Amino acid sequence: MVNAQKAFISPSFQAENGAILNVTRDVKPVDLMILCELMKNSRSSDKQIAKTIGISQPTVTRRRTKLEKNVIDAYTTIPVWEKLGYEILAITPTKIKQSTWTEEKYNQNRSKGLAWLKNQPNVIMSGACRGMNADAFMISFHTSYKDYDNFMYNQRLNMGEIIENTQFILANLTGKEIIKPLQLRSLLEPEPKNHISWHNNFRPVATARAICIQWLKRKATCVSRLQSSDE
Repeated sequence: MVNAQKAFISPSFQAENGAILNVTRDVKPVDLMILCELMKNSRSSDKQIAKTIGISQPTVTRRRTKLEKNVIDAYTTIPVWEKLGYEILAITPTKIKQSTWTEEKYNQNRSKGLAWLKNQPNVIMSGACRGMNADAFMISFHTSYKDYDNFMYNQRLNMGEIIENTQFILANLTGKEIIKPLQLRSLLEPEPKNHISWHNNFRPVATARAICIQWLKRKATCVSRLQSSDE
């Protein structure tokens, strides 16, 4: 993850497919181009990425290594959930009892919650939240409603003393109403032509490749000036 104190969100630019991307001090345009290719297919080789975006393979390898240290959290595979027996995606907002909101109890309950979550491999994300009268949330996968019901029963047994109220949203992963499956590729899809967003406040740039070339040229010019001043 990019360091929030070091990162500076500069004007967005538009990739060749129309997707809006942000440039930070830590993530340059060329890095975003590499990230785009990896998000489309994390198995892409450095050679394939270099050929696609039009830069050298050593450059891709060097910058990919840097991205893996600072920006890329993990490589993973998104399966067809139904093939693995999962039928339900659950989003579970939870309200924590106000009586537990003391520093001592908070730290104790947090440690207890983390210990419980470590034993729940079907929970793919959990944390604090705001809205829907909830303080925390979980996103989890389940093989059936019975499986989810047992999961919630287990939560009440182990965490019930600090939970005031629990809500839930269940999505049928095997149904025909999953309009947009969970895919990072969707971040790279172009916005509709009539779409209005905060991005419109910024000066548009034609393509990711164009801004990458501009950045490389400026970098080369700076190096040239420094060399000249040394002479």
